[in-house]
Amino acid sequence: MGVLKSKASIIGVGVTRFGSVLETSELKDKSFQDLVSEAAFEAYDDAGIDPKEIDAFFFGHYLPNTTHAHSPFRVANWIGMKYKPALHFATGCATTNTGAGLAAMAIASGVYDTVLIVACEILSSTPTFNPTVRKPADLGKVLEWTEWGGDQEYYWTHAYDVSAMFEAIPIIAYAKKYGLSMDDVEDALFGIAVNARRASSRNPKAYHQTELKDQAARRGFKDVKEWYKSKFNPYLAYPLRACCIPPIADGASAYIVTTPEKAKKYTDTPVDILGFGWCTDPYPFYEKDPYEWPVEMIAARNAYQMAGVEPKDIDYLQVGDCSVSEYFVFPEGVGYFERGQAWKAFRDQRISFNGERPMNTNGGHLGFGNAYAATCGADLYEIVKQMRGQAGERQIKPEPETALWHACGIGVEATVTVLRRR
Repeated sequence: MGVLKSKASIIGVGVTRFGSVLETSELKDKSFQDLVSEAAFEAYDDAGIDPKEIDAFFFGHYLPNTTHAHSPFRVANWIGMKYKPALHFATGCATTNTGAGLAAMAIASGVYDTVLIVACEILSSTPTFNPTVRKPADLGKVLEWTEWGGDQEYYWTHAYDVSAMFEAIPIIAYAKKYGLSMDDVEDALFGIAVNARRASSRNPKAYHQTELKDQAARRGFKDVKEWYKSKFNPYLAYPLRACCIPPIADGASAYIVTTPEKAKKYTDTPVDILGFGWCTDPYPFYEKDPYEWPVEMIAARNAYQMAGVEPKDIDYLQVGDCSVSEYFVFPEGVGYFERGQAWKAFRDQRISFNGERPMNTNGGHLGFGNAYAATCGADLYEIVKQMRGQAGERQIKPEPETALWHACGIGVEATVTVLRRR
């Protein structure tokens, strides 16, 4: 694995509220271009940069059925990028994590000094010929389109269901490997869900604005765990329950990357991209042990190697939890927890923003929502805000210095990036 000949620095971040353009008050009736503009201009303001100073922009989105097939030209004039070099790219839910590597390579090569990464998805509805009117989308159809993007020849036609293959089977394998009872597993999953919603309820941009205990109270439950085990939170694929599935969302995210030298002009706290790793593998991406995912461990190993860091250096972990099984697979695999111990941290809420091993303090995809290509940009937004001490009620103390940022796009495309506050 090679190294970057020069580093790159993140100087500005932006993200919209995640929700539905049909229903969420902050998003209602906004167009695709509106969302992109909101995220991009927040990033410009955050960096204190004029769009004229940006050399190129890389645009990400995944699902053409709801968001068209190629979009840089559709948004360029809206975000001050007229006549700028542009690139469309997509690696599913990993898209805006992949973007950091693309930007870092472009800057290290000397071709560009400053690059905008921006992504958007609208998944609640489909476009019409009138850009101000969208038709509600059938969730089942959206999921079908999503999974077709993964692998329609094998994955879809052989009913390789994501809830069973990507979530339930690896979790059961973890339990078998470390001698956990299914009650232990349920306690860990309950802890994950509670933690996600506790964080997202303190995040005004998140999809879920209430804690699980509030959802339980609305159903007349005084004990949130009784609600968790009730018919109102059914199994989808044992032991996975409904509240452990990320909500599909509409939203956009953006960030600006520049040279370390130029970064000093814009901010006192640039966040440097130290290294990244990418890896791909088709379904099924595990072999004898469903709990071991080589595709993710190879990406993480390459990111560590490029960055010149070790697991002990990581003081914050952002896991791309499009699948809740990632909590069991990734943190132990990359050394954030000892093998067989992570489930106890989930159960005991030690991954909270005020816990000893914080993770996903924005609510993760379970709480913040999953807008596919834009989702990892929302995760980066949280990392940068945490490193600057700007995360409000969710602030980690002391502020993290080195973070591991992970995602796994459908297919799969594993991406891991190491970030450090300067």
